[in-house]
Amino acid sequence: MSIASLALRTSAIQTLVGHTYAGVNVFDSAIRPLDELIDGAAVPVIVVQTDDSEGHPRGLDFLSAPRSLDLIIEMAVASFIKVTVDEGEDEIDIVIPQTDEGLEWTLDLMHRQVLLRLASDDVWPTLFRDFAMSCGKVISRRGANSKEGVRFAARQIVFTFEAALDPAPGGAPDAEDIYGRFLDAMKVTPGLALQEPLVRQVIRGNDLAPWRQAAALLGIGPATAGMIGLSAEETPPPSPGLVLEGVPAVGGEAALPPEDPGP
Repeated sequence: MSIASLALRTSAIQTLVGHTYAGVNVFDSAIRPLDELIDGAAVPVIVVQTDDSEGHPRGLDFLSAPRSLDLIIEMAVASFIKVTVDEGEDEIDIVIPQTDEGLEWTLDLMHRQVLLRLASDDVWPTLFRDFAMSCGKVISRRGANSKEGVRFAARQIVFTFEAALDPAPGGAPDAEDIYGRFLDAMKVTPGLALQEPLVRQVIRGNDLAPWRQAAALLGIGPATAGMIGLSAEETPPPSPGLVLEGVPAVGGEAALPPEDPGP
C-alpha cells in the first residue's frame, strides 16, 4: 500500500472510535478471524482495512499516478445491546435482543452511524474526506456465522475511492497541506502521538532540491529531467565577477581603465 492508504485508514478509524455502538472497539486491519474477534464480546466490533488498490501510471510515475483504493469497514455483533435514548427530559433504555432480527437491527443502525460520522465536521472526518477525495462505488455485504459455538452477524461496507496521491518525497509537508494536518492530528491523538515522528520521517525522506522532488513524482532521472526543462543541476552560487589586479570588478565584469586618448 502507501502513505495515502495508511492516512485514509487511520483517519477512518479515528473518525469512528467512540461514535457508534462499538464504542472504542474499532480495530485497524485485525489479523484474527472475525469469529475469534467477536467471540465473547459484549458490544459490537468494527474492523477498518484498506484492500485492493489500482493505479494508472503513464510511465514510471508511481507516486503521482491516479489510482483507486478500496476501504472496507466491517461490523460484527454477537450479543444484545442496550441503548440509552434521550426523550426530552427523560432517558429510556432500549435493549436490542440477541435474536436473528435483533442482530440485523443492530447492524442496520450501526451502518447509519458510520455513514453519518464519516460526513461530520470534526478534524478526523474532515481529513478522511480529504484523503478519500471522491467515491466511485459503495457495496454492502452481509455475513453471519452460527457454527462452532460462535453466533454472530456481520456486514461489510466497501468503499472505492479515487484517493489522494502520496506526498512528494524530499521535503517536510507544509502545515496547511493535507499531510501536514494529518501529522498535526496524530501528535495530539492518544495512541498515535508516538508514531508521528516515524510517519513524518518516512514522508520526508532525504532532503531533495525542488527539481528532484518533481522528478521523483514523475518517475524520471536527471537526464530526462533536463530534457523536459527541469534543472538537473543545483543552482550555482552567484559569480563574484572577474578581478584583475588593480582593477575593480563592476556588475560581475572587469571594469577596464579608459583608453589613453594620446597627445
